[in-house]
Amino acid sequence: MNELDQDHYPQSCPFCSIASAYPPNTSRSLLDCVPKDKDADPERIQPNAFVVLSTPNVVAFLDILPMTSGHLLVATRAHRKLIGDVEGAEAREIG
Repeated sequence: MNELDQDHYPQSCPFCSIASAYPPNTSRSLLDCVPKDKDADPERIQPNAFVVLSTPNVVAFLDILPMTSGHLLVATRAHRKLIGDVEGAEAREIG
């Protein structure tokens, strides 16, 4: 990846947009990382995103083009070009 890609891609990445719109909950309890009604506003960004989990390392949200009912996408908070780039705590949470 060249320097232009590094600077440009995360700004246009929909997953990065969702991660930045929904700050992480730093609680050690997984239940606390589920957004409450007042924090789960799907219209916070465009296109809308319904976030169901927001931790310091990952964010999970309903897919806008689901393969099945309830299909979730789980993405790292930090921009990663390839799944092979995910390591450590991110990999544990995503797995």
